[in-house]
Formats: sequence, structure tokens, C-alpha cells
Amino acid sequence: MSKRRKVNNLASQQFYKFEKWILAEKSLKKLSPTAKLLYMVLCDREQLSLKNYKDFTDKEGCLFQYFDQEKASELLGVSLTAIKKAFKDLQEFKLIESVRQGLGKPNRLYILEFEVTEDTLKELSYENKKASTVPPVKADKENIKTNNSIPQNNKKYASKKEENKNKVLNNKHNNTVKNTFTEYGADELEKKLQKSQEDRLGYSQFNPSFKLK
Repeated sequence: MSKRRKVNNLASQQFYKFEKWILAEKSLKKLSPTAKLLYMVLCDREQLSLKNYKDFTDKEGCLFQYFDQEKASELLGVSLTAIKKAFKDLQEFKLIESVRQGLGKPNRLYILEFEVTEDTLKELSYENKKASTVPPVKADKENIKTNNSIPQNNKKYASKKEENKNKVLNNKHNNTVKNTFTEYGADELEKKLQKSQEDRLGYSQFNPSFKLK
């Protein structure tokens, strides 16, 4: 019974890299599926040449590889005739170059730099942009709040408001004191202040004869 794949299993899997432009390029539409798969395998094997570049680099510093056609036929599960045609097609479309080494020696295979058309690049660029586009999140300054829950752009306003509030309280207090002195005479005001202090301290409740000196 087949089992569903899990994350851990996927993480340990190895994959071939298949360039998107191979499918998007109009000039390669006639390239057979077998040739495209063979090109994918050759690109993957190029990494082995890179790891052992001392043995797989020519005098000009170009990487090459060896790939027996019979092994390629076995790997892709196609006939040897189909593989030979695939190698020939890749050379005709200027994707690879096969260089003979002499009698009894395998051919050197070079992967060539393919010039992708601008139309294909634009198409792939559009697809990548469309796939990776995320709606931008606009920062709303009015909704950005500080630790005291006051909008950042309203901090100045809040500070000014608090300052005005303190001024109102101070003016109210000053007016109260001023009115008190104006309304009562010196003797009467002294008695009221003494009475207020006695009530605040609670002395008058326990000792009616107590007076502040």
C-alpha cells in the first residue's frame, strides 16, 4: 500500500534541476522530450565535474564530462537508438558539444552557454514576479502606537494636551486660593485654616479643646 510522503522524507530527497527556459524557448519546441531529459541529466553530472575540476577541466579552463550512451539509455529507460538521436539533437540545437579524443577514448561532452531570447526571459521574469508578489503592507502611521498606546504622530499633540490640562488645574487652584484670601479677612481666614487642619488630622474629634499653635 502506498504511503503519503512526510516532511522528513522530502527533506532527504535529491532532485534533478530542470531549467525552465528549455520548455519556454520557442526555438527548442521541436526538441524531443528524451533530449530534454538527457540535457537535464548532463547538467546534473556537470556538478560532479565541478567537484573534481582538476581532472575534468581542459587547458582553456572549460568543464567537460564523459557519459556513455549505453548508461544513458539505461538511466532514462529508452532505447539506445533514442539516446543516440537525443545526443545528436542536443548538438544540433547548440546545447552540447561532443569532442572526439581519439581511437578507443570516449568523447568529451561540453555543455554550451545557450543564448535565451528576450521574449523567453520576459515571460519567465513575469511568472517569477507573479509567483513571488505579495501585496505590500502599507504602514498606517495613525495606527502605529507606542508603549503608552499613544499614536506616534499624536505624541506632540498628547503632550500639548497634558500641558494645557496642568495649566487649567494650576489656574483653578490659584484662583481658589486668591478668592479665599479676597473673601475672608485675616482673622477669619486664620480660623478657617485652623479648622480645616484640625478636621484633616482628626484632632477635633478626640480633643475638642485642641488647637494648633
